[in-house]
Amino acid sequence: MEDKTSIIQKLIALYQKLIGLFQKQAEEIKTEIPVFIKEETPQQKLYRIACSYLGQDVSPLDDKVSDEYACAETVSKIVQKAFGDFSSDAILSTTLLFYKLKNHQSFKQVLEFEAGNIIISPTGYGNGHLANGHTGICGMNGKIMSNNSATGIFKENYTIDSWIKRYRVMGGFPIFVFKRVL
Repeated sequence: MEDKTSIIQKLIALYQKLIGLFQKQAEEIKTEIPVFIKEETPQQKLYRIACSYLGQDVSPLDDKVSDEYACAETVSKIVQKAFGDFSSDAILSTTLLFYKLKNHQSFKQVLEFEAGNIIISPTGYGNGHLANGHTGICGMNGKIMSNNSATGIFKENYTIDSWIKRYRVMGGFPIFVFKRVL
């Protein structure tokens, strides 16, 4: 019986030594490998929040305008959700949204089409072939997420090319892009 007990004790001691070695190696590895935690940029945050709304009506309970004209309300609500400092209560047109973005200290007009930027062709600036402008949030690979006027659902319904064709070429609208910088 003593022989079995001493063998078990030796095995336990060996096991404890091995665990100690593994713990020491784990601690050494932790200190040798630097950990880089990159903070999410405002653009990345807006893109992430926008993606979370894909396939949904962003303002089903408080539709202040009909789904046909709800693109500015939709984008404003997504910006509000992402940053909390962007009141969407009175932003019911692309014209008002354009002025809000242009004069907001946290947005900067840019030329780059990048995921998380806001694209807008404001109503009132076109040639009359299209009654209304439109706004959306730039996605990946040239895609644009925006309110579908027929259904009120937020989805990837444009590419940069189809946006240019519809709003610049057919509608005569300018195209502005805004980046969240703060």
